[in-house]
Amino acid sequence: EIARSQRNPYLKGQGFNKSKLLLNKQCTVSVDCPLGECFKYAVLAAANYKKIDRKQNNISRISTFTPFLNMFDFSNLSFPVDRVTGIPQFLKANPIYCINLLYWSNTEELSILSQPDSAHCSGKTVLNLLFIEATTKNPAHYVAITNIDRLINSKDSNGNKTHCERCLRGFYTDKSLEEHRERCYTGKRQLEYMPENLLVKF
Repeated sequence: EIARSQRNPYLKGQGFNKSKLLLNKQCTVSVDCPLGECFKYAVLAAANYKKIDRKQNNISRISTFTPFLNMFDFSNLSFPVDRVTGIPQFLKANPIYCINLLYWSNTEELSILSQPDSAHCSGKTVLNLLFIEATTKNPAHYVAITNIDRLINSKDSNGNKTHCERCLRGFYTDKSLEEHRERCYTGKRQLEYMPENLLVKF
């Protein structure tokens, strides 16, 4: 019996997710990688995308990030990486990093899946990743977030805000953001909620 290889063993990076909204944001990097290894290359892209000369290198090509493979220890992982059990294993093997994991649903809603542990992330490098929900045509997929403000701002009432990557709260000035981060990273994440009763009595 002749074993037949898959017609396309690679997931095309920038075209993998069919959401035009997410693609038009230009805020993520999805590397053309072997099926199931998207977590590995999302991590490599999140840590190194600023080092890449995009005039000389294709940001979604696997060869762009293979020179950085020795930066991380992936030896204890099983691919595809389970986000519940695999990510803690990765962080244990790579203790100088933290992962901030956001979620993109099929209904194009953004939410928080997991965030850096405030008690253990001091002085560590935070890697921002986006977990894209599986569809009937595509499996679940990890990509690197390169601009968290672009990712959030189109859903925001004001496109000029900068955001805390830990709780997604928006701020108009860098000073306000830094003051907030000092509190947000030393305790529970801060989320804003509108009151149910908007009538105030005196």
